[in-house]
Amino acid sequence: MAISALSYQALLGDDLHQRPLAKIQNALESIPQKINTYYQKRYLNDEPQENYLDKFNFQVWTNGGKLLLHSPTAPKIPLTAETDGFSDKRISNQDWRVFTTYNDKAGIRTVLAERYDTRNE
Repeated sequence: MAISALSYQALLGDDLHQRPLAKIQNALESIPQKINTYYQKRYLNDEPQENYLDKFNFQVWTNGGKLLLHSPTAPKIPLTAETDGFSDKRISNQDWRVFTTYNDKAGIRTVLAERYDTRNE
């Protein structure tokens, strides 16, 4: 999970505020349809497709607490405790394992979260 979060942060880069956030978010919103396509073509296993959509979530926040980007099923409230590294969070009666990393140059916090009930699958 830490490697994924750090990879997201590296891909976002230091110039995120200068990039077309709406276009990036639209691409993120297309993920459920892409999952559906992979599921129909049997590229994914026989697990129901909705299970692929909400096991992992990510968010990108500004230093001022504005949500810039998020995965399609991510909650719109922070999954982070404002500290780098691992933490736990309870949202909507679900426990989440969270990894947070901060990019000081860009002023953004990247958060990757996985529901605890899916961690051992």
